[in-house]
Amino acid sequence: MNTEGANEKEHIFGAAPERKRYQAYRDVALEMATIAVGNDDRKAAGTQPFTVAKVYNRYKALIREGLEENSPIKPLLPSDKRAAGVGRDFAALPYHIKTDNKGDSIQKPTKTNEPAPTTA
Repeated sequence: MNTEGANEKEHIFGAAPERKRYQAYRDVALEMATIAVGNDDRKAAGTQPFTVAKVYNRYKALIREGLEENSPIKPLLPSDKRAAGVGRDFAALPYHIKTDNKGDSIQKPTKTNEPAPTTA
């Protein structure tokens, strides 16, 4: 994929499975189940792990059903959730909010061993 000529350069990475933006978009789309179950209150949804798992799996099925039969996206969909997995996800939220939420919109390039450019 190439950002050259893209209207919103960072959005192109939403379609590249190996990029953080794709992973974030996927997570947001699949976690809409939490919003639906808790009426936009994550704490409330956290008390209903069986319902969250059921709704999550249904949202994912809707996404899958909307794809062409031979879509390369289908194998990339995560496995179904179970109540225990939902509980672990909720337990990990404080850690992820503290460590992962840096306000970065665009994935930063990986550092290389190349020397920094010099200015004249």
